Amino acid sequence: MNENNTTVLLGLQWGDEGKGKKVDELAAQADIVIRFQGGSNAGHTIYNRNKKFVVHLVPSGLFHLRAQCYIGPEVVCNPLTLVEEVRQISTAVPDIFDRLKISVRTPLILPYHIEIDRCREIYKGKEKIGTTGRGIGPAYEDLAGRVSIRVIDLFNIPKLREKIGFNLFEKNAIIQAFGGTPITPDEIVNQWQKAGVFDLLPKLAMREMPSAINEAIDAGKRVLFEGAQGTLLDVTLGTSPFVTSSHTVAGAICTSFGIAPWKLQDIRGVIKAYTTRVGSGPFPTELFNEKGQQIQRNGGEFGATTGRPRRCGWLDLPAVRYAIQASGATQIIIMKADVLCGFDEVKINNSYTFEDSIISHLPIESIADVIANNDIVLPGWNNCRDDKNLALFISRIQENIPVPISGISIGPNREDYIALR
Repeated sequence: MNENNTTVLLGLQWGDEGKGKKVDELAAQADIVIRFQGGSNAGHTIYNRNKKFVVHLVPSGLFHLRAQCYIGPEVVCNPLTLVEEVRQISTAVPDIFDRLKISVRTPLILPYHIEIDRCREIYKGKEKIGTTGRGIGPAYEDLAGRVSIRVIDLFNIPKLREKIGFNLFEKNAIIQAFGGTPITPDEIVNQWQKAGVFDLLPKLAMREMPSAINEAIDAGKRVLFEGAQGTLLDVTLGTSPFVTSSHTVAGAICTSFGIAPWKLQDIRGVIKAYTTRVGSGPFPTELFNEKGQQIQRNGGEFGATTGRPRRCGWLDLPAVRYAIQASGATQIIIMKADVLCGFDEVKINNSYTFEDSIISHLPIESIADVIANNDIVLPGWNNCRDDKNLALFISRIQENIPVPISGISIGPNREDYIALR
């Protein structure tokens, strides 16, 4: 971890940067691991004792026997997903109920959120955002609208039915406007009862989580904050409207838990040696040729949550520089350099052509109008462990970003990593 005892791990691209590997490694040193935003639209792939787990809500620190794991109050939680995930992981983590906690304030995703999400995407047609269809956006709308159903509501089922019924007056009107079938409170409650939501989630519920985390930090406990998605998907700072519905940057930790910004001094930003994007939205360095397909094949670039193929392109340094600024990253970790192994030539974009000028910054509101110049052209490499061309690739990135590169991953296993500082 670090001498300041808090570490933040964030993605600096459009998500899917390979954060899971580093989260898993850092979690082994942590006392507390916290998921602080997003929902089940994100996934980390973790290998534990040669078995693959794709976790969507549960912090990956659960696979390390010492870490307490928290799901924070600005995560939107589908209770059915969490129940299923806990049951699967409990085969490998028998003390999961002792070490996993979810804030009583955490808002829940209900079937009407998923249905509205689905209907909107169909209605938009070619203009769709490309959501995962898991109800994330509509659930965050309810959080802002102060009508969320939260974990604490599971303790009083009659009152829960009443609150769901109140929300359905509006939600069913929207669903029916799209041609969908209205939902009843009993359908939702019965579904949750059958799945065991009312049995399991109250066992995990934790009150006063923000205070507990602040006290742990002040006591010197090692705390790891685990981000989902990436900086370019931040609801405010990302490539709107093709973004997620939460804040993906380190500042979100401060507002979620009432943590002073000065307590977050080790913010590690993760990028790939190239760039990927799932769903719709601008992507200046996207490759539409065999090179892009080769990156996709070599990198297994298919969504951990949806299985959708990821769009692939060269590393985009103006976008990385913007993300460093927006996220507050103090160091960079480069993942999946091995995916480019065997390429005869590798490119890095370091500037754009925009309105007949060459610019080196990302104009975030006009990203759809820039043309990537892909102006750093380097020889490829065939050996990730000892190759001067890979070293040259790293050095050219370092020359063009304002924070140090602390390491580079050259394979899926923990030992496939070169520490640089």
